[in-house]
Amino acid sequence: MDKNKLRQVDFGKLQNFYTLFREGSISKASIATGVTRRTYYYDLAVLEEVFETKLYLSGKKNFILTDEGKKLADLCKTILDSLSQVTESDSSFTEGNITIHTTASLGLYYFPKIIREFREKYPNITIELLSGPEYLGSKYHDFDITVGPYLSDKRDLSQNLLNIYEYGYFASEEYLNKYGTPKAIEDLRNHKMICYAGEHLLSDEILSKAQVIVKSNSYLTLTELCLLGLGICSLSLDLYNFMIKDEPLRYSKLHRVFPDYVSERDNIYFSFFKFTTKEKPIRDIFEMLKNLVKLEKLQN
Repeated sequence: MDKNKLRQVDFGKLQNFYTLFREGSISKASIATGVTRRTYYYDLAVLEEVFETKLYLSGKKNFILTDEGKKLADLCKTILDSLSQVTESDSSFTEGNITIHTTASLGLYYFPKIIREFREKYPNITIELLSGPEYLGSKYHDFDITVGPYLSDKRDLSQNLLNIYEYGYFASEEYLNKYGTPKAIEDLRNHKMICYAGEHLLSDEILSKAQVIVKSNSYLTLTELCLLGLGICSLSLDLYNFMIKDEPLRYSKLHRVFPDYVSERDNIYFSFFKFTTKEKPIRDIFEMLKNLVKLEKLQN
């Protein structure tokens, strides 16, 4: 990016360009900021004229950056981050909303404790917790925090590895009594499998040869199917530990097959926008969540 050309651009146009990148489209940016669409179109034209290059791909519903556009967006973020540090005061975000997107399991078993602790420190902040696969990987920047898989091509997010969750094979007493207990991984080819219908699945070897009878995008649903004796399922060991503590009589009916074998590993990240006035309470949520994860590991 030509520094001499950058000097010809006023700060407002750079800020508007970054807002476009963050919101994902001109219409969403206009709604979020109150700046007219005409202004965004004009600023885009000025920036492309100054830098003599195309910054976004036309004919798309959303705002898709070219390689040069991505470089400028990164530069805008750096400038805004630096400006934020210079102008930062002692005041912090203590009133308003924080929207969290996460998985159904994390939303059910982790966040109630986190929210209770958070509310004691920030009584005037409302938490909007939206959990489920439909909320992960949102393209519309309609969250403050997302806790789930790593989000690629999200340059304006700070993505921090929270935990690596390991999975094991489980089956109910009813299923094992009916179909027998597999003695080796290869034996799964002769069993009925129920598995997650998402980004991370069982190995191709198992899926191609085993009889997969149900796929679901909810691990809670898979757990219920497993309890009913429909098949063998790969479940999070952490989730199983939560369930066995809550309802020992019910979930003790699930038995881990191959107790020394890890069927899957799932990296979970805590992600939030780098340039936000809500950074202090967001980082507090991150610390609370990390401490809870550490505590659960010690107890297990």
